[in-house]
Amino acid sequence: MTEPALFDLPPGVVADVQPAEEPSRGERRRRLIERRIAGGLHPLGYVRLHDDAAQSREGSGLRCGSCRWRVQVEYHNSVYPKCDFGDGSRISGCESSDIRAWWPACRDHESAD
Repeated sequence: MTEPALFDLPPGVVADVQPAEEPSRGERRRRLIERRIAGGLHPLGYVRLHDDAAQSREGSGLRCGSCRWRVQVEYHNSVYPKCDFGDGSRISGCESSDIRAWWPACRDHESAD
């Protein structure tokens, strides 16, 4: 049985209903990161943002790229940016723990100077 229509179409007209496109994996990830930042969380999701962190991708403030804990980890002839804070407890073997330089700084940010 089909759902009743809100309006009847004239005889002989067929409704062209397009299914909603599912967002790509990358788009879902981008939206998740935006929601976390807007909610005051670091993109990793389980640590608060620094009080002086950048509030947007274009804004000014502290970022992961200037933090001493952001390190390059080599694995199988590739290099991945990871957070080495807490003896590497934030490092995992998946892309979701790669630390982008533009991300706003977390509460544990320390300048790389």
